[in-house]
Amino acid sequence: MDSNRTALYYGEEVTWGTAATCTYQELRFTGESFAYNITNITSTEIRSDRQITDLIQTDADTSGGFNFELSYDSFNELLEGALWSGWSTALAISSTLIGIYTDGNITASSGTDGTENFSLATAGQWIELRGATVTTNNGYYQITSITSENLITVTPAPDTAATAGDTITIGGAYLRNGTTEHSYTVIRYHGGLASSQYFTFLGQTVNSFNLSAQAGSILTGSFDFMGKSATLAQTSTAVSGATAAGTNAVLNAVSNVAEVRESGSDVSSCLVQGIDFTLTNNIRGL
Repeated sequence: MDSNRTALYYGEEVTWGTAATCTYQELRFTGESFAYNITNITSTEIRSDRQITDLIQTDADTSGGFNFELSYDSFNELLEGALWSGWSTALAISSTLIGIYTDGNITASSGTDGTENFSLATAGQWIELRGATVTTNNGYYQITSITSENLITVTPAPDTAATAGDTITIGGAYLRNGTTEHSYTVIRYHGGLASSQYFTFLGQTVNSFNLSAQAGSILTGSFDFMGKSATLAQTSTAVSGATAAGTNAVLNAVSNVAEVRESGSDVSSCLVQGIDFTLTNNIRGL
């Protein structure tokens, strides 16, 4: 079968194993391995007619996953599923009253809705700062401490103090491991046949997530799932109304990895030729 006529779509389920009713999202992927696995045991009863008494189904589940090339904003929901959590409320600060200081302090005005201060920020999260006239101040910073909703300390420290009147924008959200299980309905489409084929895999829960950044290469990874069951049909209304896959550029280790840190400090680039990250939830079938 022509792999170029294959597509994957997913939607988050409200109830595990019940098909998602939301708008589905088309996935960007380089390969997939979703399969419906049935386990049968042959009866060992001895019969004088030399026949087999029965072929008994003892188990059934779905498993597999897909490989991808990492691109911005392509897998945000599935990352929630990998960490069994949800994204924090995003910072959306935009103000001419942001103070930037070379000691690492950043100050904000006293707005109360989170758009002009740091009331939604959390120590340890990364933020993106833009709008500074001194362009070297624009970039990514990690919040090391929060003194109040009007004062945070970040690392690395900005190069230069803020220019008066700059409209500074600060954004950022974080995702941490939790205990909220997410499950998805995954649909695999095959074209190029007399009739199209739609395999629907229900109850897909992320079992593992992998990401690899190697020198001189693009960023690659995979999601692997365990699920409940699968069905086959020739039509799918969920796919016909799905959101098309994004078109953001594929990220690479040359232009898109600024630094590698260990214990909060830069690791010399000559010592690191690649880094692999693996998260496993150790799901088991019942």
